[in-house]
Amino acid sequence: MANIVTDFTKAAAQIIIDLVNNDNTLALVVASVTMGAPTAAVIGGSITRDTDLTLTAVEGSGYTGSATIHYNRVDISTVPGSRSTVFPKGDAVNISDLLAEINAAYGINLSNADAAHHDFVDGALPTFTGTPNEQHTFQFTADANSLVYENSVTLTVHANDIALSDAITNATLNGLTYVQPAS
Repeated sequence: MANIVTDFTKAAAQIIIDLVNNDNTLALVVASVTMGAPTAAVIGGSITRDTDLTLTAVEGSGYTGSATIHYNRVDISTVPGSRSTVFPKGDAVNISDLLAEINAAYGINLSNADAAHHDFVDGALPTFTGTPNEQHTFQFTADANSLVYENSVTLTVHANDIALSDAITNATLNGLTYVQPAS
């Protein structure tokens, strides 16, 4: 069975449901199941997948019981490909402060909104000392409970310093005029 190409701008749970529906000719919706924590796969034989995930039917969904699916998560280190791994620091303090830029740069939808299935490990960005054009690398790591991603990738955050000579485009100023205050 060939891997499917999916829309990674969707929420993680929807990506998994799309995979299940594609490989089983179903029309499941996210609300019809709950998803356990992904674990390292324990299946054998000629089919090798790196992740096991148990789906449990929600009462009233038209399904009962549970089923464990086996699939490969995406190695997050492959996501950038040939695209830049450098992001401007701006006002960012934590990795999550760069999330919108990371998602936009790579056409993905990483989130930590689902309390049970965080997509990445958040944390503080490296400390900047104020050196001009300073940059630091940091590990962007998929959370162990991420439904879609695994492993980590090295990203770089840089201070987007602007040369003062580029910011001051008119160096010939009008001058100052002193006006004595009325007494």
